[in-house]
Amino acid sequence: MSTHSKIPSGLGARRDKTYQEDEHDSYKLQGKLKEPTACPTCGAVFHQGRWTWDAKPAGAHETQCPACHRIHDKYPKGLVTIKGPFKDTQHEQLTGVVRNMEEKEKTEHP
Repeated sequence: MSTHSKIPSGLGARRDKTYQEDEHDSYKLQGKLKEPTACPTCGAVFHQGRWTWDAKPAGAHETQCPACHRIHDKYPKGLVTIKGPFKDTQHEQLTGVVRNMEEKEKTEHP
């Protein structure tokens, strides 16, 4: 008599999927911050697991947010490259579009 258990058809481990490592971001917090926590540089507040633009509560802990940490280190999350003949003639318009997008994103994501 065999003591090995048999796995019913269809319930075995799948071996056809590849493992993908999560994106590595050295600026991502490694643990949870004490709440509330405020960034002394930009004033963003860490509350309920995310950074927001709420008012700084009295007695809040202080630590630099990941965005300010990147700015301080001069290590941006991404770069925008503009190429083509229009980049010189339409420089002001392109700069305006980028600034408008920056303001929109900043209102939602510190």
